[in-house]
Amino acid sequence: MLVSCDERRNGFPARGEIQQISLVSDTRISLPLVNLPAIPFHPHGFDLQNVMVLIICMSLTITETLLIQIQCYGLKFIRKV
Repeated sequence: MLVSCDERRNGFPARGEIQQISLVSDTRISLPLVNLPAIPFHPHGFDLQNVMVLIICMSLTITETLLIQIQCYGLKFIRKV
């Protein structure tokens, strides 16, 4: 299962990521994101379409939709939509 996560609690560094959670072993890993340009990554959900993922990223000043490809080593940024 894939889950979009965005840490914004006081006292913690702001960090956004996509985690892969195994329901069988009850483990989770953060998927590496390759080729992401220098934009804030605050995922606010996603839509799976085959091996492509549309991720909505939101912050106080910007909302962007990113096209990400699921690969065996993690997630690869393709382009802004």
